[in-house]
Amino acid sequence: MLYLRYPGFLKKAFTMSYDDGVDADKRLVKLMADRRIKGTFNLNSGWLGHPGRLSNEEVTSIYLDSGMEVATHGLYHLHIADLNDPEIIKEVSDDRRNLENITGRIVRGMAYAYGEYNESVISGASSCGIVYSRTVRSTHSFGLPPRWMELNPTCHHNDKALSDLWERFTAQNADYSPSLFYLWGHSYEFDNDNNWDMIESFLDKAANRDDIWYATNIEIYDYVTAWKNVVTSFDEKAVYNPTAYKLCFVDSSTGKEHELAPGEAINL
Repeated sequence: MLYLRYPGFLKKAFTMSYDDGVDADKRLVKLMADRRIKGTFNLNSGWLGHPGRLSNEEVTSIYLDSGMEVATHGLYHLHIADLNDPEIIKEVSDDRRNLENITGRIVRGMAYAYGEYNESVISGASSCGIVYSRTVRSTHSFGLPPRWMELNPTCHHNDKALSDLWERFTAQNADYSPSLFYLWGHSYEFDNDNNWDMIESFLDKAANRDDIWYATNIEIYDYVTAWKNVVTSFDEKAVYNPTAYKLCFVDSSTGKEHELAPGEAINL
């Protein structure tokens, strides 16, 4: 069997996802960027510039200049599962269009407002060009999602199991599929709960590890999806990479690591 490895032949990845585009994101982004930790911020463009929310201009200076991803969270943070199909498409497509105009970047990610979704929401968001969407359903596990439009996080930052989960994650040594620790929340919660020291302490512990790939949601999606598009012979002795990504993998039959350049075909 051939098993994917993250860039640098790493087996573990860490990402974060925070919602609503609020003023407290400024402090969180700085904490993350200072530690070279990356994540995704899900914005409601219809509320940008309102009291307590970042302005259009700040979206670029706060998020993009720090290496973060901007994703959609619905135009007005509506209960999207209660909407009809045209309303779902408008809530997602208008937010995506606005965010792309603001950032000059292609926006393909999403987090469900209130964590609410159904098959109509998934279908509507997908038709708007969304390729993944985060839920609020904690798994307390580290597997890659079987369905990217139901991207379940490992846990919320206030989860009592956070410390234990991180210890489990860092202690494991996966021989097969790579693992992912996915943390989510809202930065205003640190103000409300007066626990900025908690997230700062956690980020100190999580940062600067040479065995973890720190990436945004879309970076992980694109890399893993590229691997799924790799073509192999029936006996997996020949491998061809039709994608634009340099991919790392290990051949379990020999234990040998391989790096596959874009457009490269190799015989194992």
